[in-house]
Amino acid sequence: MAGDHQPSTTPSAELCNRPANVFESSSMVSFIFFGPSHGGERSSLILWSRSVLLSTVVIMESFDVVATTGFFKLESFQKTFGKKSGVEVSRKLDTIRGIRSIDRSSECSEVEEILMLSVQEYYVPASSQSGIVNAVLCGEIIGLILCGWVTERAGLRWTLVCALVALSVFLFLLFFAKGVGMFIAGQFLSGVPLGVFQTLPVNYAQDILPDSLKPFLTTYVNFCWALGGLLGSAVQRATMHIPGDWSWRLPIALQWIWPVPLVLGIVLAPESPVWLVRSEKEDEAMHSLHRLTPKPDETYEVIARTNAHEKELTAGVQYRDCFRGINMRRTETTCMAWANQMVCGSTLMYFATSFFQEAGISSDTAYTLTPVLYAVGCVGTFVSWFLIACLKRRTLYLAGNFLMAVILFGMGIVGVFPGILAANWAAAVSLIAFTLVYDCTIGPVCYCLVGELPSSRLKQKTVPIARCVYLLLSIILNFLIPPMLGREEGEW
Repeated sequence: MAGDHQPSTTPSAELCNRPANVFESSSMVSFIFFGPSHGGERSSLILWSRSVLLSTVVIMESFDVVATTGFFKLESFQKTFGKKSGVEVSRKLDTIRGIRSIDRSSECSEVEEILMLSVQEYYVPASSQSGIVNAVLCGEIIGLILCGWVTERAGLRWTLVCALVALSVFLFLLFFAKGVGMFIAGQFLSGVPLGVFQTLPVNYAQDILPDSLKPFLTTYVNFCWALGGLLGSAVQRATMHIPGDWSWRLPIALQWIWPVPLVLGIVLAPESPVWLVRSEKEDEAMHSLHRLTPKPDETYEVIARTNAHEKELTAGVQYRDCFRGINMRRTETTCMAWANQMVCGSTLMYFATSFFQEAGISSDTAYTLTPVLYAVGCVGTFVSWFLIACLKRRTLYLAGNFLMAVILFGMGIVGVFPGILAANWAAAVSLIAFTLVYDCTIGPVCYCLVGELPSSRLKQKTVPIARCVYLLLSIILNFLIPPMLGREEGEW
């Protein structure tokens, strides 16, 4: 975004139709990491690193989601939290009887023995899968609601620190779970701090960064999602052959690695000067600005004037004001921007391992392809930085939706040719291509729009509303996707 552009006050239609022309005087790499060249000013690398640090907490949420959905195909997890697959056994027995009726030779007996050994005796029902995945989403909704209330009183840093500590405690329930009920309870409680992570990194970036850098650091949140998925799926691939429950307990235990360095880094990072000014802590705000900008006095004056103006505007403002007049359109557009991330078909990415296996790919290969899928997502986020700088927001959204619809249509066509190796691989490659398009367009651009579309006085209310819409759609789709991919409930 240009330096004189004010995201919170620009009409939504103009925001969607204008590119971010920020590279007129410097190269992309130097601009992103060091900002525009101004003699005597401190490098913006400090601001970049602070925002990156807080955005890294999003990796934990993505890691948890991807790792959990990968558990559903692990034999040890199926035995602990699933039930016997009578449908699969009967199918195998019917196949064996058919072979025996044709050929009663000794070779047929060997085939029968091999087939009997390959029967999958346990599976996690679609209802349990939906319950496990949706439990964390329900917790995230509560965390999202609590986040605004706690942040107003404790600040962004200490809210994140408390959320990290709480998550470390709730992970014990998941690690020591003995039944599906205990696992779902652990997922729900873990979802509360994970919900806090969903909006605070974006708000922190909006508070400390200049307008020219905001598009890149807000879209970096999407990179963290992809990176968390990459790490979660890579850990799944590395631990899938570990005997016993450690094949699923170990990925959960690895999540205890994150909080310690993140807490230390967040404690040492400066508090948001915007929050400090709003809390009437002028001295602390000046101290924070001295660490963030070479011109603290000028920046403080701008923040103070903006805060006084917003106090006047927001006096008596309530949630119902988001649905009145022109703000109704802003709220609708913000909600649709985030809802589109879910309804475009991205849920398939979170069930990538199950999708690959049901498409006819072997288990080992499926667990190998999943990290590849998320690695492609990371690359796509970096590509989006170039696209955001050159193309309009609306153009990226429409083009991304069109290309993803074409890919999904192609996946549906190859799905009518089951058992053909080329068709199986075509479906797998199509999902990876879908991920690339998503992370070049819809995924990262959404984080720009949700910070730009709401009005300044209603942003703190509009963004949580939009995110709740996203989470509610996630819950609905997570009830639909498992039966679509599973063979036990209805063979969708």
